[in-house]
This record gives sequence, structure tokens and C-alpha cells, in this order.
Amino acid sequence: MNTGGTPPRFAYGNSPYLGAQLDSCGDVVRVYYGGYNATHYNIRYVSPTSGRWVQQELAGGPRKVWTITAEAGDYNFVVQACNRGGALSRSSCTRWSPQIYLNARPW
Repeated sequence: MNTGGTPPRFAYGNSPYLGAQLDSCGDVVRVYYGGYNATHYNIRYVSPTSGRWVQQELAGGPRKVWTITAEAGDYNFVVQACNRGGALSRSSCTRWSPQIYLNARPW
């Protein structure tokens, strides 16, 4: 489902939204995510240099932007919202967002 915005952001009914765009003037990729008042988000992505899925924890909040230096090539992103569990408890997380593909040619 397209939730609107610039760039377009996509979500399932019970997942955070996710959108990405290349800023070729600044040579950065901006990833827009949110929709939940979560303690943190997990992002999985494939970058041109990694060539495999990498997971990273991002800051929580309802509307967030993650910026990375752009490399020429293909990116894929998915994100989930999480709330930390108590002592010795796992975090409670949403399902993963739809996968977003971005072809970056910064120069």
C-alpha cells in the first residue's frame, strides 16, 4: 500500500512505512521510515558493496530519516518497528515492511 509522501512510502497494514531516495547533489541515500512510536527499528539492507543482507538497529520514533553515503549500484531495504522487552525478554516487533529497491547513480 502506498502511504503517500515524497518519496513515496509503502507499508502493509501492520508494518512501518518505508521509502528511499537518492540525493545526487549530496551523494547520499535517504531512507524514510516510521509510523510507530517504537523504541527502535530494525533495518535490513543490501548495498552495492555488501552484496548481502545486513541488519542494523535504528532510532525509534514515529517519523525518522536514516542517511547513508551513496555508492553507485543497487540497494534493497526492509524495516520493522520494535519495542524493547523487559529484563531477559525479547523485543516485540512488527512484521517487515514491503521491500524497497533503489538504483543509485550518484555521479
